Amino acid sequence: MPVKDLFKDKYETFTKSERKIADFIVSDPDRFVNMTLNEISATVGVGEATIVRFLKKCGYRLLLELRYDIIRKMDAPGHELADVDGMPHIAAELEKQVQATAKAIDKEQVMKVAVLLKKAVHVYYFGIGQSGLAAEIGAYRCARRGRQAQAGADAHMQIITAGGCGTKDLVFAFSYSGTSPEVIKAVKIARQRGATTVGISANDDGEVGLCGLCDYFFLCTGEGPKRKMTGSGLDSLVTMAMISEVIMEQYEKNDYERINDYAGKMTLTIAEGREQ
Repeated sequence: MPVKDLFKDKYETFTKSERKIADFIVSDPDRFVNMTLNEISATVGVGEATIVRFLKKCGYRLLLELRYDIIRKMDAPGHELADVDGMPHIAAELEKQVQATAKAIDKEQVMKVAVLLKKAVHVYYFGIGQSGLAAEIGAYRCARRGRQAQAGADAHMQIITAGGCGTKDLVFAFSYSGTSPEVIKAVKIARQRGATTVGISANDDGEVGLCGLCDYFFLCTGEGPKRKMTGSGLDSLVTMAMISEVIMEQYEKNDYERINDYAGKMTLTIAEGREQ
């Protein structure tokens, strides 16, 4: 079924606003699959709640599901893939995603989370799969600055860790889709225990996932990752880790002398260990 017939059977049941969404998708599906919920709302001129109702009426729980359904119906599957000699393509795509994410970062939230990071008794990083790698990178970069942190990419350990959280703990949750069940469950438990939670995701749907669940939320955005049905690409890992690093940079700036002194001593300790 081509994209133009995707809403054919339901079109007569749509409201005026819902028809505007359907018409936009059919007229420019390639643009639609690269847009966030907020961007679609602004472009089409309908509220985000209307888009969510439209998705449910069409049988989709998430914007991500509709996006992938449209991609599957496009005439040239795989056209987004690079040739064998694809280094320039990959480099350009990574740069595009990094720049888009940088524009979306809320600086005020960065400063608030950096302060919370300093005050927290315990710091935890949650994520599954590739998002788990971003969590591990975040915990490692945190530890190199002298702020001990624990990363848990195992679903059971995340739940156990979340269950032990307290009101003075800080949890970073990574999920590219924003709806990873394992991460969502751990975050809910951590919040019940009083921990402050920070979500990092490419899904800004406020009704589902990390965006509507966490105390603070950062969007890793861009076009490339939204097109991959074989799992989010390297660009999603880079942008999630980038947001974590921006927060860590602000944390370091707030206490530069102490952190810089610690980092210098730790670098020498690691170097000495290699020479022995």
